[in-house]
Amino acid sequence: MFHEYDAFVLAKPIEGEDLPVGTVGFVLMVHDEVSGVYEVEFPDERGINMGSSSTFALSKDFMRPVSK
Repeated sequence: MFHEYDAFVLAKPIEGEDLPVGTVGFVLMVHDEVSGVYEVEFPDERGINMGSSSTFALSKDFMRPVSK
């Protein structure tokens, strides 16, 4: 389970997006903890969001924790 402001790594491609697997993203909001749906963003090193949308609603299947 992820919480607001957690970092994660994209685990599989998002259809129609040019975000490679392994891209680091951040959880903005937890939509549904039971089903694991999260509002996320993928900012670049300048803080500008990557992808065709500023945010994405993703299920936990697309996300894996950042390794420490």
